[in-house]
Amino acid sequence: MINTGVPNSLNRPQTFHTFSFFRAGGSLTNVPLRIALIGAQRSTATATVNTVSDLSNKSTDEVDALYGSSSELALMFREAIACANLFQRGPRVFAVGIAESSGVANVQTITGTGAATADGNIIVRVAGRTVIVGIASGTSVNNIATAISNALKAIQATLPVIVSVATNVVTLTHATKGINGVDVKVTVDQAVAGNTQAVATTVVGTNATDHQPALDALSPLRYDGIVFANHVSADITEIASDLAVRWGAQSKNWGFYFVGEMGTIGTATALAAAANDKAVVVSSFEGCLNTAGEIATATAMLVFSRERPNASFDGAAVPLYPPPVGTIYTPGEVETAISAGLTAFTAIVDSTGSVTANRGKCERLVTTKTTTSSQPDDKLRDIGIPRVSVALAIQLDIATAQRFGAEANPDGVFQTDDTKDQVKDMISSIWRAEAADNVINPKFVEADIAQTVVEFDTITLGRTNSALFYHPVGSQHQIAFQHNSTIGA
Repeated sequence: MINTGVPNSLNRPQTFHTFSFFRAGGSLTNVPLRIALIGAQRSTATATVNTVSDLSNKSTDEVDALYGSSSELALMFREAIACANLFQRGPRVFAVGIAESSGVANVQTITGTGAATADGNIIVRVAGRTVIVGIASGTSVNNIATAISNALKAIQATLPVIVSVATNVVTLTHATKGINGVDVKVTVDQAVAGNTQAVATTVVGTNATDHQPALDALSPLRYDGIVFANHVSADITEIASDLAVRWGAQSKNWGFYFVGEMGTIGTATALAAAANDKAVVVSSFEGCLNTAGEIATATAMLVFSRERPNASFDGAAVPLYPPPVGTIYTPGEVETAISAGLTAFTAIVDSTGSVTANRGKCERLVTTKTTTSSQPDDKLRDIGIPRVSVALAIQLDIATAQRFGAEANPDGVFQTDDTKDQVKDMISSIWRAEAADNVINPKFVEADIAQTVVEFDTITLGRTNSALFYHPVGSQHQIAFQHNSTIGA
């Protein structure tokens, strides 16, 4: 019985039109992207540890209050905002604050000697953040220390350390306990005549934070990217366990994991080799002045600032502080890094040879999947390949729910040959739509659709099995030109 919805009280001769629109499965659904940041929060934080919070509509001041100013998580959020401003787009950002480690906080000092004998500037950098302190001739060593402290305190919210001063010593204590404080680079790049400033580590941070409680808190829902503040082997172990569940057939909470590393290629390679998975990205930017969490955040924001699953990120700029010139990766080192399953970042150098002070460049964005059964395997090197599979799976889930769900079928769906045909039609429509958008290869799409197999499971009652085939469109990374010049007659 057809119910048009037109009131039966209307009797005047006329025609009526009502419209119902149904998804055929071919018009793709826009799925908002989102990432989750995991990092330590301070004891001053108002957030409850291991609790997921949506930061999408929060300001940096609000997040500072939530997780504690200068905390790992507060700085990762600031990096996410910097990325969104640079890219002019970005994913929805969530976060889980974790308790600081049971170890001690890293402590560094800047110790001055001698009064200034001439006017000049002292230049200090902490984790890439630079302050220029004007000093007048005759300024005492104690007053110089106070001036440095005041300049750093003026940007306190952007620093990963808590600044204090006593006598002629400026003390920089990592905002949270743990070994991540060891990563913070402090340098005095310029002094004034008569005065010297020496940087030293007086307490070495110990013990890594545990990200597992945060992973547990994130487990009920799908996040496109999960970003770690840590970069130790224990984190890779936790990631492996978590992704085994997220990427399991029964879960469908697929997501990618991001770890940053500012150490050597060898250090980063050890993490990548331990991961060796299509869902894990290790960003290698040796000598980068940012924290590991900021490097990982920048990478995740870059990936999910683009909705196209097979987007290319070659040469994309990110807001990171590059290393000194002597540490910038050479072309050979970039090749080594990519071959090891590392997403390599380098500095941006202009035509004059100058390094852009607050930018890094992604050479190529790859996953850590490099071997299968100990044999070389680079099929999943580019993150776009597994992202395409996830994107197709999401579209299939949405279309299946709309076509075969309870709302569309109040009496249920029966397993008939017509059901098989409907499943094939749904798959075909999605495949053609993705091919039109060059996500899967238009050249092969019809042949791939022809190979689709839909059959009823002979053991599990009510299950329909489908074998899907598709050719993702990969990124172009290189162009080779052969020049054949004919000179003369």
